[in-house]
Amino acid sequence: MSNFPENTRLGKLKYLEIYGYYDRPCLFSCRNETGQIYLAVWVDETKSYDRWLYARVSPYKLDWLKRGCVDIRSAFTEATSGFVHDVRIGRNNVCCVQVLCCSDFTDDLLPVAGELLKHC
Repeated sequence: MSNFPENTRLGKLKYLEIYGYYDRPCLFSCRNETGQIYLAVWVDETKSYDRWLYARVSPYKLDWLKRGCVDIRSAFTEATSGFVHDVRIGRNNVCCVQVLCCSDFTDDLLPVAGELLKHC
C-alpha cells in the first residue's frame, strides 16, 4: 500500500525527508509537482484503510520544524492554508480525501503538544 494518495488534489507527491519510521514512513515531508510542501503523519489504521493527515507548510515553516523551533502539532493546527487534508488510503489504493479546518481537530488526531522533529 502506498503512503501517498493518488489522483487527488494533492498532486503527485515525492518524499523530501522521512522523520519517523514504523514498518514504513509514518512522519515525513513531501512535495508535489507544483512545489507545494506537505508534512504528513500517519494517524490510524483499520482493516480497510490507513488514515493520514497532510498539512501544507511553507519552506520557512518546514525549516523551523526541522530546527525544533516549533512543534509538529503546530504544523497541523496552524497549517499554511488554514486546513489539512484528511486522507484515507484503502487496501486497494483507492483514496478518499476530506478537508478539515485547523480549528476542527480533536486531540486524538494530532501529535502530542511539544513533540519536535528534532527529537524524532
